Amino acid sequence: MKSLLALVTASLAVSCVQLQPSMVTVSPKVKSSYVLLTGQQVSNQPVVQTDLTVVAKSGLYANLWHSTGSTPGASEIDLTVGWSGFLQPDPLTADLNLSYYDLDRVLHGPRGDLAVPLGELRYPFEFGDHTVAPLLRGIGYLPIAGDAGDPDGLLGGGL
Repeated sequence: MKSLLALVTASLAVSCVQLQPSMVTVSPKVKSSYVLLTGQQVSNQPVVQTDLTVVAKSGLYANLWHSTGSTPGASEIDLTVGWSGFLQPDPLTADLNLSYYDLDRVLHGPRGDLAVPLGELRYPFEFGDHTVAPLLRGIGYLPIAGDAGDPDGLLGGGL
């Protein structure tokens, strides 16, 4: 599974480049702690996080993300492929992606790794001098192999 997702991610990244990318970013960061997308802090030690994102004009994108410090001496690599763009009625937007979280024994087998599908809808609108963007997000956590636990998910929303 890891090899397949790596191949798909690399293929999509190359496709994005061939489709005249509208954006390529590299973002190195040093953070005071490691916090999950759900808001859960899993480490209160400083971490170094970097990512490379390639986005095509069509909305297809590929991302390679790396972090140190999720646990002492640990490292993590996430590969993500997805699509983001406008839907009808305008200005409704969507972001649909699939990530592979390489968590345990990075690049050495699937034990502890997760497949993470994510879908998000946003509908921004003007409210006085401000733009408000309510969102609905669904995310799944699917163990690949080993002792990663049971499948889990989260459905939430916010402004």
